[in-house]
Amino acid sequence: MTPVATIPNVVENIEQGTCDAITFSSLSVPYLLEDYPDLVEVKFADGKGFTDATNPDNAGIAKGQDAVLEKINQIIGGISDDERAKIWNDCSNRQPS
Repeated sequence: MTPVATIPNVVENIEQGTCDAITFSSLSVPYLLEDYPDLVEVKFADGKGFTDATNPDNAGIAKGQDAVLEKINQIIGGISDDERAKIWNDCSNRQPS
């Protein structure tokens, strides 16, 4: 598939039959299903399917910026799982449908 820029465009592809499935971060799925109740979440049996247990945080920086990378990793590493989930949920709640 050709990548698309917005969630509505992704959903449009599945609704028009130009794709059979879409993937989203497990943290995003509840919001996606809330906005698009006709979609269904597929859950795989334990040990089957995709592996994305950590939903890692990431940041893009230019190559060669090792000091900046070290500082970013230090900051990200200092955020607890609970605070990370709160930040994610707060951001998701502010997103337009």
